[in-house]
Amino acid sequence: MNTETINGIEYQIGKLPVLEQLHVGRRLAPLLAHAIPALLALRTDEASDESKPDLGMLILSAAAVPIADVLARMSNEDVEYVVKQCLDVCQRKQPKGWAKVAASGAIMFADIEADTVIALVKSVVEVSLGRFFPTGQSESPAPNQ
Repeated sequence: MNTETINGIEYQIGKLPVLEQLHVGRRLAPLLAHAIPALLALRTDEASDESKPDLGMLILSAAAVPIADVLARMSNEDVEYVVKQCLDVCQRKQPKGWAKVAASGAIMFADIEADTVIALVKSVVEVSLGRFFPTGQSESPAPNQ
């Protein structure tokens, strides 16, 4: 389980159960299909010449429109499904231990806002789907040989 600090608060990022990985992955497939080429191009550019960060930003900004378009076309039900499944595997550090961020889709903390939700979802997708969708996350274990 990964630990991340988001907006000054520590969270544990869990991994989705395998069937939920499939369901979340198929809902995000169109979005990730637009994002992956831009991210891979950015990584290739950064590896070849660190003096051109502006080119990387151009690649990301060029990908932003198609990604936003795919995201805007996702149904509310699909977006809510992905968010709920991802938040259900996250925990937040409390003085006496860890507490679930969400239970049965309901967010358990009133101070959690959209930017935190997006960051948590992104982290869960990286942990749970990083081997299926190359997100740049290198923490997923390599397959047994």
